[in-house]
Amino acid sequence: MYRLCQPVPTPGVWQCLAASRNAGPSGQFRSARSRAAKRSNISRTETWLTRPRESIEALVRLGDLDALLRKAGELHGHFCPYLALGVRAAYVALRELGVVHHLGLEEVIATVETDGCFSDGIQMVAGCTFANNALVFNDLGKAAVTLSRRRGVAVRVAVRGEYTDGFSQRFPQAVTLLERIVVLGKAAKPTDRSRLMMVWAQTAFMQLDVPEEEVFQVQLMSAAPPPYAPLFASVRCHACGESVTENRIRIKDGVPVCLACAGEGSSITDGAGICPWKVSTPHAVPGER
Repeated sequence: MYRLCQPVPTPGVWQCLAASRNAGPSGQFRSARSRAAKRSNISRTETWLTRPRESIEALVRLGDLDALLRKAGELHGHFCPYLALGVRAAYVALRELGVVHHLGLEEVIATVETDGCFSDGIQMVAGCTFANNALVFNDLGKAAVTLSRRRGVAVRVAVRGEYTDGFSQRFPQAVTLLERIVVLGKAAKPTDRSRLMMVWAQTAFMQLDVPEEEVFQVQLMSAAPPPYAPLFASVRCHACGESVTENRIRIKDGVPVCLACAGEGSSITDGAGICPWKVSTPHAVPGER
């Protein structure tokens, strides 16, 4: 239980900014110590502004899986075994590629094969996300990730099938609670859900102690990374007036319109994977401004 209760110390960038703006001791002359402290504060501020993932990178360098999992829980909303496995897989991939720091500018690309909990662990630890164009979703339904660098080297880390097969035998209480409350949707008291969250969290942290070779198969490879994400200009939809990237514009009656106003379908990613979606024309909602 100690592991679940320890906070992860994360210096605040706003505290650093405030410290850098402080005038320091009053008086005509500042001591050398005060000037040095101010320079240190400015340096810390610059670090946090240019390397916002520094605290996570430090945990990766230390190999502190406990703290990395706690950070991932902040993103995911709860602790669960596959979140922990994603954290470990990302750490293994970064270690094998020798990656400690990157700016989130597509220098490192993660291709995940599931849209489940596993991938949130990847995003938090590897720093590859949907929005920074460094996360690719290959809808194969596997707990696996391929991390690649621009120079053409990559590593694939996948959870072993035999480890997954034996999960219910190793953690029967966690699996039983999950199936009864979540999968089957049976009525549960608030205390039952709290019990599930606690047992599931304990099970998640247990994943960090299983020998790595029992959990993962790791394959180094040469692989061409995907091309850099293109930048598209924005175009105003003639019907709804909203800005749309030009690659999602259609011409209808001689004017540009968005997919929704054109009545075309698109694709979405939900719990079932990548699915076709029939978009509907935007409409005003009462009270909407």
